Amino acid sequence: MTNIFNIPAGVPFAKALASGLLKQYPNPQDLAQVTILLPTNRACRTLHNAFMTLSDNGLFLLPKLKTIGSIDEDELALFMAGHGDISEILDIPPAIDPLRRQCLLARLIQQVPGRNDSAAQAMSLAQALAQLMDQIHTEGLALSDLQSLVPDDFAAHWQITLDFLSILSASWPIILAEENAIDPADRRNRLIIALDQYWQKYPPKHPIIAAGSTGTIPTTANILSTIAHLDKGALILPGLDMDMPNDEWEAIDDIHPQKGLKNLINHCGVARQDVKPWLHDVPINPVTTARHTLAREIVRPDETTGAWMSLTKCPKTIAAIQTACETLPMYEMETEQEEATLIALLMRQTLEEPNKRCTLITPDRYLARRVSASCRRWNIMVDDSSGEPLSKTRPAILFRLIAKAWTQNYDALSLLAMLKHDLCTLGLDPTLYGNGLWNIEKYILKEDKNLSLFDLMNHYKKSDESEDQAAKTIIGALQRITEDHGSLKSNNISNLIKNHIDFYDALTGHALTETSHDPESIKQKITIHNILESLSIHSVSFNSISLKDYADIIVTVLNSEPIRTDHGTHPRLQILGQIESRMIESDVIIMAGLNEGIWPSEMDSDPWMSRPMRSQFGLPPSEQYLSLSAH
Repeated sequence: MTNIFNIPAGVPFAKALASGLLKQYPNPQDLAQVTILLPTNRACRTLHNAFMTLSDNGLFLLPKLKTIGSIDEDELALFMAGHGDISEILDIPPAIDPLRRQCLLARLIQQVPGRNDSAAQAMSLAQALAQLMDQIHTEGLALSDLQSLVPDDFAAHWQITLDFLSILSASWPIILAEENAIDPADRRNRLIIALDQYWQKYPPKHPIIAAGSTGTIPTTANILSTIAHLDKGALILPGLDMDMPNDEWEAIDDIHPQKGLKNLINHCGVARQDVKPWLHDVPINPVTTARHTLAREIVRPDETTGAWMSLTKCPKTIAAIQTACETLPMYEMETEQEEATLIALLMRQTLEEPNKRCTLITPDRYLARRVSASCRRWNIMVDDSSGEPLSKTRPAILFRLIAKAWTQNYDALSLLAMLKHDLCTLGLDPTLYGNGLWNIEKYILKEDKNLSLFDLMNHYKKSDESEDQAAKTIIGALQRITEDHGSLKSNNISNLIKNHIDFYDALTGHALTETSHDPESIKQKITIHNILESLSIHSVSFNSISLKDYADIIVTVLNSEPIRTDHGTHPRLQILGQIESRMIESDVIIMAGLNEGIWPSEMDSDPWMSRPMRSQFGLPPSEQYLSLSAH
């Protein structure tokens, strides 16, 4: 017996899920015993809010909300309390620090015979290699499986890469053993497998519900199947198309949006017609039904596209498509900025109606940042679930400008860019600083853009003009900072990082403290400090490093760390990615970035494996990601 249910597309997933649970468990104590496994942390927050909305000011206990991919050993110990031996679970090594792993892999890459990668290039390649290793673990494969690849099948440069990967498959486990750690994806898999095996042996006494997941990860699909077969388990699918004709269902290919769900229910051993509706009393919206028809025709499998020729003979289908198109406004813009401005205006317009919510769904991170910036013109902060790269924040930009000034040996243009950053004050009076900076800029533009800090110091040392006093104060302060923290002689990354942090603090006049009125910049600065200090600890494998490599590494490391705004965002506006938007409910939905290469996205080229290598090795084809994007 399996308990697999479906919440169709067009029905607010979180609201429907919460509504069904409240009906099944009217007793608050019973509801509190339910554990719900969801795909993301955002899904947990969305479901929590859905329960609050449906509470109608009543009091009840919430179920336990967990993300299926972030179960740790403590939670497993709670699940297993009273049954079996949990020592094996507690003995699973911790996950290696991602930055530590990146530095170790970079050092391995530099040691490959015949390669001459700089430290920055090695760090960038190590980042891609770490992603490949995580994919390997995610798909239930192992580095040792690389032996199954046949070198003669590939071009010469890929054979060199394969030789390195073979060395890695032998040496990396030894390195991990010395670190007493394992790869993060490997650890996640082990914990999920342990929980899966435990539930098969000791079925839980309390209800376990998995909701909103498509089960594209093998270990996740296994535990979802186990939950679906539990007496007190339930698997709730997001948007399974129950009305698709059987011939189309059988013809589904790898890029079809229903492919993932088809694979999942097949893995569970259930036919599509045996999947039950989660709610039976959901009102049928004619517009939603029409949009289902339109979407189904758009993504019709290749083998059945001949049916389009006979659409004119089906007035019902034509009427549905017309209804769907009439109620779905489409805007085509000339530029990205026009697109962002229009979206911001639509979001702003939504706020004119009380309690109305608007959600922008897009995989285009550049567009999301443009929309956020446009909304800030009205002092509206939009909640962006993906945040922004740490390297794009104000403190990080100043850190990067400092590194650039170092690499340019304090030339005039890099100095001006650094000094004109809004966080740079040198601890001076704002009026004095502004006047002095203006005089410095005029002098540079008048005399020579190739002037250096040394030239400026000589000029203002000799100058007695009254209007140069403010500029002289700035140059004097900058001279002291460079003498104390701006030494360019060291090629030790730890020393460079220490100088970098001290230099930043001196430029900002130590203004970003806990007493500052800019909590976001405080948070960003602290995050940057922590990352740089971690890099200082983990980068001991680099014997020496150039200033340019150091600057490039800083950008690479900060680019990999997103940061979200914690407070001050508008409660009725949000920007979501595709997966996170699965469960939300909103009055206005804007889907943007619908351009070739963005949605669906182009697959990034893998510097470590070609498409034939990935296929022969057993990694999923890029078409699987297109399928997920379409879903």
